[in-house]
Amino acid sequence: AVGVQMEKDGKVFRAKRIVSDVGARNTFLRLLEPEDIVKVDKSFISELKQDEQGDLDNKAGMAPSCALLNLFIGLDAPAEALGVPATNAWVVPGWDHEKNLEKFWADDAAELPVAFIGSNSAKDFSYEKRFGKNRGSIMVLAPVEYKWFKKWEANRVHARGDDYDTLKAHWEEKLLKKLFQVYPKVKGHITYKDLGTPLSNNYYLGVNHGEVYGLTHSLDRCW
Repeated sequence: AVGVQMEKDGKVFRAKRIVSDVGARNTFLRLLEPEDIVKVDKSFISELKQDEQGDLDNKAGMAPSCALLNLFIGLDAPAEALGVPATNAWVVPGWDHEKNLEKFWADDAAELPVAFIGSNSAKDFSYEKRFGKNRGSIMVLAPVEYKWFKKWEANRVHARGDDYDTLKAHWEEKLLKKLFQVYPKVKGHITYKDLGTPLSNNYYLGVNHGEVYGLTHSLDRCW
């Protein structure tokens, strides 16, 4: 988008500034034309390219942000009727967050270090009008290591094989378990569920390592 064209008279108003929200890596490495890229600092472009070469620990603060699982759930009843409020839930196993994360990164069988649970249907006043009285939706998010999914990254979406489907089922079960712990009334009312992995993020967001928030949000970016 570079401006607005009026429907009535066809007059065009060009934007003086363009805001890109696709992330620094996609903006500078994919969106810009070659003649525009040469105007950007070369060292900055070089740092952005490091993760494409497998360097996920970029000391200049240009490493990709976290990879997430996204479990999308459809219900046969309004979320509120099942005890799910409009507020978000952040679920942790304890207050030592760093220790929880370290334990999980070392062993993916460990308890999820954090899970986010939210219901867009409970927040949306128009949901009932648009979809009826007997429907609701929830999403559950949790962080994972991209390397746990990397072996399937070259495979086509929806055709990554039975072992990948088994892996997805494993993570889906972990997220559902966390959901039922927080909102037990939801159990038995799920009519649809679909799990997105870091590879789903690659496909739909155009990223390389399942990252969902562009560059990592670290102290390295402050220096």
